[in-house]
Amino acid sequence: MGNPESLTQTWSKDTCGDLSAASWSGLGSTLIIERESQKAKRTILVASVSPGSLHLAGFHFRDVGFVGDGPECLSEANEHIYLLDVEAKRLGTLVKGERFIQLTPRFEKKL
Repeated sequence: MGNPESLTQTWSKDTCGDLSAASWSGLGSTLIIERESQKAKRTILVASVSPGSLHLAGFHFRDVGFVGDGPECLSEANEHIYLLDVEAKRLGTLVKGERFIQLTPRFEKKL
């Protein structure tokens, strides 16, 4: 039947005002925050792991979501939930765990 991981819904993009966040896993796994202005998008922050020449780090960013209306962002990677302060450009471990969910309209399921 395949890998259950491949059947899991991921939330790899989110927006909050003029900020956007995107993450992807696999080779070159990265979390990127951008700010959109009238002229263009400007990269604010890029978080990634430098895996060396063979790219075998095995560190994979997955879900990403802004917290409320503020410039903080949650991200899941390698069995940990990280909190990113976009303005201060600081990333720290929040808790060991996987697959966070926020009670916001973004995660509502319509029946």
